[in-house]
Amino acid sequence: MIITATPPPDDTAQRLGDAIVFADTRVPLHTLFDYLQDGRTVDAFLDDFPIVRRDQAIAALQLACDVLMNGARSARPGTIRSVLPIA
Repeated sequence: MIITATPPPDDTAQRLGDAIVFADTRVPLHTLFDYLQDGRTVDAFLDDFPIVRRDQAIAALQLACDVLMNGARSARPGTIRSVLPIA
């Protein structure tokens, strides 16, 4: 689950119970991240969940990146290196 200070864009994600899902679907957002964590591609995710649009998947990844980068900027110097494998 992604927790942000502002809600995600309406055309990217919605809530279904406690899960954040892609808008107009029942596909949980975390499923995309599970695919990526397992070494699968965005294309594989989209093939398996054709109801999710590519622009929705990319927007979700961009939102996650923005959240991580904003958190990284506010972290103490060197802290983010201990959490993320950054070269």
